[in-house]
Amino acid sequence: MTTFPIEYIEISTFWSKVDLTGPEGCWPWTKSVVSAGKGYGDFRLRGFHYYAHRVAYELLIGDIPNGLVIDHLCDNSICCNPYHMEPKTINANASREGLHGISKINSEKEFCLRGHPLTEDNLMNSKNKRTCKKCAKIRRDKHRGLS
Repeated sequence: MTTFPIEYIEISTFWSKVDLTGPEGCWPWTKSVVSAGKGYGDFRLRGFHYYAHRVAYELLIGDIPNGLVIDHLCDNSICCNPYHMEPKTINANASREGLHGISKINSEKEFCLRGHPLTEDNLMNSKNKRTCKKCAKIRRDKHRGLS
């Protein structure tokens, strides 16, 4: 199921913001970019924000399976060419060869900031990032006034 409501005129508007003649087959998003995180294209539709690459993937390929994220195989975060993308689990995406920058650094961490081991039994995926379960419990308890 598509995660965004879009009509024909809005599809036309979306593609007008993509450079289909980009270098190396990439189709760069030419408008606003979300500055927090990885710098993905920001498509605004009826008051909501959507990552441009996810919209492109769903328009041309189909729904993104639940629990999966989109991996840019070209390592170009503003690329909207769905043939440069692949749905993967967040762990597979984070451990893919060729990661660089903060994604690579975080995917290689063995311990969280509080020193808890970042092992499979102590990890959860939260907002597309690895999160320490023990630290999440500490934050939850503090928020509930239990600590």
